Amino acid sequence: MKMAGAVISDVMDTFVPRNLKNIVTAHDQSISHSMLPELIENAILDQAQKLQKIKVKINKLNMVGVGVPLSPTETILQHIKPEKVRSCCLPVIIQSKDETHLSPGIENVVSCCAVSSYGSYCSFLARTYLFDPNQRQLHAYRFLLKAQEEAIAALQPGRRIRDAYNSAMDVVVKEDIFGFVKYMENTFGMGIGIESSERYLKLNGTNEVILRTKMVFRVAVNLKNVPLMNENVFFSMVLGDTIIVLEKGEVPRVVTSLSQKTIEKVVFRSKEESETGNQELEEHARKKLKLGDVFQAISGEHGENQIQT
Repeated sequence: MKMAGAVISDVMDTFVPRNLKNIVTAHDQSISHSMLPELIENAILDQAQKLQKIKVKINKLNMVGVGVPLSPTETILQHIKPEKVRSCCLPVIIQSKDETHLSPGIENVVSCCAVSSYGSYCSFLARTYLFDPNQRQLHAYRFLLKAQEEAIAALQPGRRIRDAYNSAMDVVVKEDIFGFVKYMENTFGMGIGIESSERYLKLNGTNEVILRTKMVFRVAVNLKNVPLMNENVFFSMVLGDTIIVLEKGEVPRVVTSLSQKTIEKVVFRSKEESETGNQELEEHARKKLKLGDVFQAISGEHGENQIQT
């Protein structure tokens, strides 16, 4: 599972954003929805070339004063056996405004989901990239990131799936000051393993299955058809990772964590927007005020019931 996660993380963290940025900023209409998934799949499968580059880097490291250390991804992939890498049955999915060609358009959002396997085990990863986003879209992404973090942390052995789902939702609802909850899908993903989708392990509010150590899940949180302010335009977002349930009290292991998803890594700005965008990110970093802290402060003055209302 760790190797499968490293393969898909490497492709999603390097190949995908670089190509999306080139396509969108250059307005290249020659790349279709069907072409980019094929390119991504080829990048997943082409691990022999990746391994060769790592070996060259290691050889340089063995020479005194030459070379740079391996990255965390390369540290894992140096042990890869390329013949074990496969593409799972779930195809690579690209979502943007134009269903024929990649063009984020006014909603500025492109989402990508992919699955790779190593040996017999699948690993799922989903990322959303934002191009010149407005403040509402930035708030939506931060909310989605928080929701996924809560969903992952709630997966503790001994709990029923529905209890883990509901406890995560309780936190999400309390911190939803922008009203995004109503656009969330009513599931946080499902099990994954030899099959890319183990539907009997759906992470929802009704599943009675008890969580156990070493269970593996694809935790995917979606926002669908969120309206932009003052516009009859909608956008959707998704964040997904593969996680392994550990011992009670331990945060589940995210095997796809090598793929970055912080807002600084998924937001791309055109030249005319970059200065404004950087100022927005710097202002957000300076505040360092979590939404939960806001609610805690309000709760002390007005009471919890009024906040929920």
